[in-house]
Amino acid sequence: MGKVKALLFIVVIALSICGCITGASPSATPAPTSAPAPTPLIYIGGAVIDPRGAPVYDARVALWQGDHLVDAPGSIQYTDEKGLFNFTNLTPAHYQITADIQGHQGTVDRRFNDSTTSIEIIIPDYTVPSVTVIASQIPANMPHFEVVRTGPTTVEVRLTSFGGATGIRGFYVKSPYITTPELVAVDKPLGESWSAMITDPNLRAPAHLIASSWVNGNYAEVINTTI
Repeated sequence: MGKVKALLFIVVIALSICGCITGASPSATPAPTSAPAPTPLIYIGGAVIDPRGAPVYDARVALWQGDHLVDAPGSIQYTDEKGLFNFTNLTPAHYQITADIQGHQGTVDRRFNDSTTSIEIIIPDYTVPSVTVIASQIPANMPHFEVVRTGPTTVEVRLTSFGGATGIRGFYVKSPYITTPELVAVDKPLGESWSAMITDPNLRAPAHLIASSWVNGNYAEVINTTI
């Protein structure tokens, strides 16, 4: 009988250890764990500048990983008048950001982890053309114009003085590389505050600008300058 009691005691101890007496099941489902937090998205913005710190307008900025363009909206964009660009909704990673203009390039190559990052991309061998006002080299008795470079591919022409003219009609750009030579038809007079914008890809480089009008009934050159 003592052996039976001893055997029962051992069985009770074993059942207590495995949890059978308390009702707990060794195969009970574990408590659910929380899902991992999503990876926060980041923003990369900045400016493209030349070595002097001048903003580069209309530079092509592209976002790369290795040899592949990032497959996302806005991975290629062009800088605004202040040289600014921005890429949004990116995962933290190693990126290459290139800025190109007229065959010149600058690059930033690094890992981006912060939620908001501002960078500068310098194009080392490119200089932004200065915005200058250049008076046409025309005799004093002729109407005078100013030519103002307003952007990499744009100039503005302004009539500043009639000079000895009593009437000016029409305005024609004679430079052969300008694709829209007739800015004002010959039957249209130019007023004292007349101005016009000329936009052409060939104006990216320094350009020799020649233009003519009808002045006092004669066809005459009214602009001859380099900008």
